[in-house]
Amino acid sequence: MYGTGGQYAMMGFFNSFVHTVMYSYYFISALYPELKGSLWWKKYITLLQLAQFILLFFQPIHVLIFNPTCGFPMGLHLMQLAAATSFIIMFSNFYYHAYIKPKKLKTQ
Repeated sequence: MYGTGGQYAMMGFFNSFVHTVMYSYYFISALYPELKGSLWWKKYITLLQLAQFILLFFQPIHVLIFNPTCGFPMGLHLMQLAAATSFIIMFSNFYYHAYIKPKKLKTQ
């Protein structure tokens, strides 16, 4: 049986940190709905998630370039690259539409 060892340990810790920040935001906004408009850090949570996925993307590339004899299965490297790529695309799209693209005013 093959275990991942420390290959994904850092990403797991980072993922836990990102989710702690994210669910803290949801907890505060649910507990105090009147503060929802003044919780300025919502978009920064998305940027933190994007940073996580960018690290998730470059981690296997770094291993493949600088440690090509690593015994970690190539298929798992490729799955990680595919997952990170899809998350980067989806979260970038969300960030663009939520925070960058100008909102159209409704006309009556």
